[in-house]
Amino acid sequence: SDFNSSPATLANIITDGPCYQEVLLSSSRSKRKELVVHVIGASYEAELWYNLEDAADAYSEALENLAITKKFRKVRIIFIGPECPKDDVNEERDMGNNTRLILETSRQNYDKSLSTTAANLLVFFNPGFTCPDYDWGSALSHIKPGTPFLVTTNTEMEGISDVQYLHERGWMDNIPPGIEDIIMGESGGNMKEEGKGCTSFFSENPYAGSRVRQSGTMANDLYVKNKWVFGGFFGKESATKPVSSKRKNEEKSNEDQNLPPLKKKHKVKGSGNSKKKNPALI
Repeated sequence: SDFNSSPATLANIITDGPCYQEVLLSSSRSKRKELVVHVIGASYEAELWYNLEDAADAYSEALENLAITKKFRKVRIIFIGPECPKDDVNEERDMGNNTRLILETSRQNYDKSLSTTAANLLVFFNPGFTCPDYDWGSALSHIKPGTPFLVTTNTEMEGISDVQYLHERGWMDNIPPGIEDIIMGESGGNMKEEGKGCTSFFSENPYAGSRVRQSGTMANDLYVKNKWVFGGFFGKESATKPVSSKRKNEEKSNEDQNLPPLKKKHKVKGSGNSKKKNPALI
């Protein structure tokens, strides 16, 4: 069903996606053996269906196999956004083999005031990065570079626009194979040959919803929930790799000479994520 699309997408895509394997392994080997997922820009209606018990059941069922296979003690999913329930909630489910799902909500913006467990992995369900009604700048500026992320969109065009939005602002260094020419034009052909070594992806989602919907803004605009999916590492790809001693020496030399840093991160100011009642984003 459409309700199960988001839990199924999260569970299956991170199970198979190459960019998520390292964080799954490191989380399972940590002292706490806990995987923490932040669903950013979540709303009570779109992501939680106004029914926290059903949502917890759905995520527990979808993530059970992953949790047991990776031997997690806890899988904690925190839904964060200004349209979450007024009172923060906590639902727990037993997934077997001493593994528990913890579903939490936090009614706040994703910014420097964020007070919740740090994330191993980030999820954006139909965020609408390029929608003029929203300003994601503040929220995205507070994400730790190198964190693996997953994004779903309802249409291919929206997905490509979201990739371009993130890439142009330095929040997605590695453009997924197959859409380089669209994002970069002719220069896209000079990128990694056939995606070799690429950590990002963009594809149709086999776990999308089944119902064809009609947009509330354009009568002839039909879509399917979570039809497209993409992901990778947030920010510069180099943030996921250790800095070489040569690089450190170059940076130290620049500091000693009062020279500007080798690279400067671009930040966009804004009020953060705010998901309004737009049927195309539900």
